[in-house]
Amino acid sequence: MTKYEIAKVEAGSLSDLKANYIRSLSSALDGMWQAFVSFSDHYAVTVETKTVAYCAVNEEEKILQFHAERGQDAEAIFAQVLEATGADGACLSTGEAHALALCMDKQTTVKVGALLYRLDEGDAIEAPAFPVNTSFNVVTKEELPELVDFAHSTLGADREWLNGYYGCMISRGELLALRRDGGVLATGELRPSVSQVPFADVGMVVGQSMRGQGTATAVLRTLILMCRDKGLSPVCSTECDNVAAQKAITRAGFMSGNRMLEITF
Repeated sequence: MTKYEIAKVEAGSLSDLKANYIRSLSSALDGMWQAFVSFSDHYAVTVETKTVAYCAVNEEEKILQFHAERGQDAEAIFAQVLEATGADGACLSTGEAHALALCMDKQTTVKVGALLYRLDEGDAIEAPAFPVNTSFNVVTKEELPELVDFAHSTLGADREWLNGYYGCMISRGELLALRRDGGVLATGELRPSVSQVPFADVGMVVGQSMRGQGTATAVLRTLILMCRDKGLSPVCSTECDNVAAQKAITRAGFMSGNRMLEITF
């Protein structure tokens, strides 16, 4: 059996393999899950000085990505990766067929963690119907503190993280806010993917006072139309127990054809 060298490396050194991994997907991967991968440890698998595979493992010792080049003994590589990294499970989408198959060979339990949504280019989208006397516009950098306050009070998210996350989106014109009388009612995100052109991640946060009124659906429909104006294809995701978000996403026109699976070996 071939003995592979498995060593922790910087993710940037795996750019060619990562590009091949993206091309191997049967469906686009939501940007949030790609962000989780970026925070994980990356391992290069080499044989005779050639890097033939890689994996990403998070701090919970779960595999978030695995890719082996064509012609390689993926089963043997995967077994040695598990031994070298100590990974005891995985979190993968059903659009990652090869890695998922290898994980299913090792699984003891599998459960759905999230739903992944897409929208076909020709699908008809109803016109957005926002509440009266509201406006939905791109956020400026002067509005950052107010948007951080809104997201912190609505989601409980960390303020320091929100400052960085929203600050980056605002600088790129990717964050929008629904307002009435100056107050923030909801936000929308439209983030073009760098690695998965021409896809774009869309999402929304709706304040408590506006829930159950179709606001989330209106925000998503607007973001879909904005994507189409830019030649982008929108994708999004939500956790499997967030029924309210699932209803809003479906009403907006999205379809869920893939899942994020949580696998225990």
